Amino acid sequence: MEEMAVGIQRIAETTSDVSDLSISATQIAEQGTHSMERVVNKMQAVSHSVDAANKVINELEKHTQSIGQISTLIGNIASQTNLLALNAAIEAARAGESGKGFAVVAGEVRKLASQTDDSVRGIFELISNIQRDSARAALVMNTGLSDVEEGLKEVEIAELAFGKIVNASQEVASKIQETAAAAQQMAASSEEVSATVASVGSVAQQTSGTAQSVAAATEEQLASTKEITASAESLAGIAQDLHQVVSSFRIS
Repeated sequence: MEEMAVGIQRIAETTSDVSDLSISATQIAEQGTHSMERVVNKMQAVSHSVDAANKVINELEKHTQSIGQISTLIGNIASQTNLLALNAAIEAARAGESGKGFAVVAGEVRKLASQTDDSVRGIFELISNIQRDSARAALVMNTGLSDVEEGLKEVEIAELAFGKIVNASQEVASKIQETAAAAQQMAASSEEVSATVASVGSVAQQTSGTAQSVAAATEEQLASTKEITASAESLAGIAQDLHQVVSSFRIS
């Protein structure tokens, strides 16, 4: 009985330790859940930033297209100006001395038109580079956005899993605490049972001693009864002899 009580007490202590570990696991799972929530918030912020960057790139694409259209218009004007300056130079050459001043002006106009045309070509090249880089940036952004969205899905799944772990850990901790309480009650009950058994043993010993005394007294009583019986039988024999003697006297 004592060994059983010790075993139950050990079970209660072990269950209490397991309960503490379960509570610690629950706290760790809750911390993991909070961490996952922060990760989700960060990834959502990144997603918003990528989306905003995509919008900026799209606006830049629109602006470069507008610049390209304006540059095309400027290029056309420069070509026409160059053609007009060429015609003016031809007419100035035909005018001779009177057209020399006009020829100089026409030459400067042609030079400006040529520079404008070169600048427009440079602008077109820059626009082409910007559009190419913008397309690459948009591709990278879209790929990053797709990765972020996939990551958000995985994080949300992990967050749900952590939530389930927290709930399960809390339930396990509750059950373990109930088990620990029951084990402690069993330990207390076993101690009471041990005390009761010890009391019963003491009473049994007392009862055994009393029974032995009664048995001894009974044996003494039986011996006395046997002696009384023997005396009675002896008296009966004597009485019978006296009766015979008395009878013989009457006959005479």
